[in-house]
Amino acid sequence: MLQGKFSAKASLDVIITDCLNLASFLNSCSFKFISQTYNRVAHVLAKYALSIVHPTTLQGDFLTWASREATLHVLIMQQ
Repeated sequence: MLQGKFSAKASLDVIITDCLNLASFLNSCSFKFISQTYNRVAHVLAKYALSIVHPTTLQGDFLTWASREATLHVLIMQQ
Protein backbone atom coordinates (compact mmCIF):
# COMPACT_ATOMS: atom_id res chain seq x y z
CA MET A 1 0.00 0.00 0.00
CA LEU A 2 2.89 2.33 0.68
CA GLN A 3 3.90 2.10 -2.98
CA GLY A 4 0.37 3.09 -4.05
CA LYS A 5 0.44 6.18 -1.82
CA PHE A 6 3.84 7.18 -3.21
CA SER A 7 2.66 6.70 -6.79
CA ALA A 8 -0.45 8.84 -6.18
CA LYS A 9 1.67 11.63 -4.67
CA ALA A 10 4.09 11.49 -7.61
CA SER A 11 1.15 11.75 -10.05
CA LEU A 12 -0.27 14.70 -8.13
CA ASP A 13 3.11 16.45 -8.17
CA VAL A 14 3.24 16.10 -11.97
CA ILE A 15 -0.28 17.51 -12.33
CA ILE A 16 0.49 20.46 -10.06
CA THR A 17 3.69 21.17 -11.98
CA ASP A 18 1.79 21.05 -15.29
CA CYS A 19 -0.88 23.42 -13.95
CA LEU A 20 1.71 25.90 -12.72
CA ASN A 21 3.55 25.74 -16.04
CA LEU A 22 0.33 26.36 -17.99
CA ALA A 23 -0.64 29.19 -15.62
CA SER A 24 2.66 30.93 -16.31
CA PHE A 25 1.43 31.64 -19.85
CA LEU A 26 -1.63 33.54 -18.59
CA ASN A 27 -1.77 37.24 -17.70
CA SER A 28 -3.75 36.45 -14.56
CA CYS A 29 -4.54 33.18 -12.84
CA SER A 30 -5.59 32.10 -9.37
CA PHE A 31 -6.19 28.75 -7.74
CA LYS A 32 -8.81 28.11 -5.10
CA PHE A 33 -9.49 25.02 -3.02
CA ILE A 34 -13.06 23.80 -3.36
CA SER A 35 -14.09 20.66 -1.53
CA GLN A 36 -15.22 17.81 -3.77
CA THR A 37 -18.53 17.94 -1.92
CA TYR A 38 -19.24 21.25 -3.64
CA ASN A 39 -17.55 20.46 -6.93
CA ARG A 40 -18.52 16.86 -7.65
CA VAL A 41 -18.41 17.15 -11.45
CA ALA A 42 -14.82 18.41 -11.47
CA HIS A 43 -13.84 15.72 -8.98
CA VAL A 44 -15.35 12.95 -11.12
CA LEU A 45 -13.76 14.34 -14.29
CA ALA A 46 -10.36 14.58 -12.60
CA LYS A 47 -10.60 10.98 -11.39
CA TYR A 48 -11.64 9.91 -14.87
CA ALA A 49 -8.73 11.77 -16.47
CA LEU A 50 -6.28 10.03 -14.18
CA SER A 51 -7.74 6.65 -15.13
CA ILE A 52 -7.37 7.07 -18.92
CA VAL A 53 -4.87 4.53 -20.20
CA HIS A 54 -5.69 4.75 -23.91
CA PRO A 55 -5.78 7.59 -26.43
CA THR A 56 -9.08 9.43 -26.19
CA THR A 57 -10.67 11.54 -28.91
CA LEU A 58 -13.24 14.18 -28.06
CA GLN A 59 -16.40 13.81 -30.09
CA GLY A 60 -18.55 16.94 -30.60
CA ASP A 61 -19.26 19.31 -27.73
CA PHE A 62 -16.75 18.96 -24.88
CA LEU A 63 -19.28 19.37 -22.07
CA THR A 64 -21.53 16.69 -23.53
CA TRP A 65 -18.57 14.37 -24.03
CA ALA A 66 -17.18 15.02 -20.54
CA SER A 67 -20.54 14.46 -18.90
CA ARG A 68 -21.08 11.20 -20.76
CA GLU A 69 -17.57 9.90 -20.05
CA ALA A 70 -17.73 10.84 -16.37
CA THR A 71 -21.12 9.18 -15.99
CA LEU A 72 -19.88 5.99 -17.66
CA HIS A 73 -16.80 6.01 -15.44
CA VAL A 74 -18.90 6.36 -12.27
CA LEU A 75 -21.19 3.55 -13.38
CA ILE A 76 -18.24 1.26 -14.07
CA MET A 77 -16.62 2.10 -10.72
CA GLN A 78 -19.86 1.29 -8.88
CA GLN A 79 -19.98 -2.25 -10.27
